[in-house]
Amino acid sequence: MYGNPGCGKSTLLSTLIKRPGEFPSGISHITGLTKERKFITVDNVMYMDTPGLADANNRDFAAKEIEHSLKTNQRYKLFFVVSPTAGRISPVDFATLNIIIQSIPKYIKYGIIYNKLSKTIYKNYITKSDQLDALHESLLDRPPHKYLLLGNLDELEEEDNVIPTDQEFNDSLRNFVDQFPENHLPNHLPEEEVKPLPADQYEIQLKEMEESYKKALKDYESQIKELQDKYNNSCIRYETQTEERSSPFEREGPSSTRIKWRGLKTRKVKETKIERGEIIEKYLRINCIKGNGQTQYGEWNFIGTRDVITHIETKSINKKLF
Repeated sequence: MYGNPGCGKSTLLSTLIKRPGEFPSGISHITGLTKERKFITVDNVMYMDTPGLADANNRDFAAKEIEHSLKTNQRYKLFFVVSPTAGRISPVDFATLNIIIQSIPKYIKYGIIYNKLSKTIYKNYITKSDQLDALHESLLDRPPHKYLLLGNLDELEEEDNVIPTDQEFNDSLRNFVDQFPENHLPNHLPEEEVKPLPADQYEIQLKEMEESYKKALKDYESQIKELQDKYNNSCIRYETQTEERSSPFEREGPSSTRIKWRGLKTRKVKETKIERGEIIEKYLRINCIKGNGQTQYGEWNFIGTRDVITHIETKSINKKLF
């Protein structure tokens, strides 16, 4: 595991081997507790802790220690531990990460463990995973194979050499490490393929990283705003609306003629049905419900008509024949 002071990598390693304090951890106000690489073998697996590069006084030595840790001629799993501050990933962490991954071949897979996340930040990272992906793509020499999110635990606050008892936390860490693919070519990474870490370039990389970080966040915020505007003004669902419009009518219906006898008088009677009622026209329109909750109304389209007869009467016309 690699990472800058205070990220919690020593505690995570002690947690994996279930030995509190085996990798010393706790509060250090000036520099990190891990000054040099340390390894412990448990069940034929070597667990290795390394110093960070953020401490300027020990940077050259830390770079050598990290370089030696990569030249073990072993199959290994490589993890970087990062602890964001108030949800913000420090350019210092990404600068350290870049320095290290630039020293190893591009085919090597690595993972990132985001540690000590508050509940709010944890939820934010879960729901906005695209933001992390965008940062990985824009700021890192190459993005991680996988990453893990671990919440902050009160039981570890201001405590020295302890490991968590939270089972969900421990299972998440163990499963992530166990399921991560091993790096091998075919049995180990040849030490000659590991380049010296350019510790003297750290400050330069850090400055470039800070500028890139600001630009990446600005670009991401711009993209989010553009997507939000597009969402606000686009149809997220449609609703149909119908309307009926009525108008009265009166019209002649079928007619019939018959001869009517009354004594010696003969009459022809024409009977016509008069229909009264309403003509009902039906219209339909499709309305667009936008992302901002506003409704964009469509045009009314005529889709059909029907007659409703409410009254029928018979009109008679008599005509004397003889």
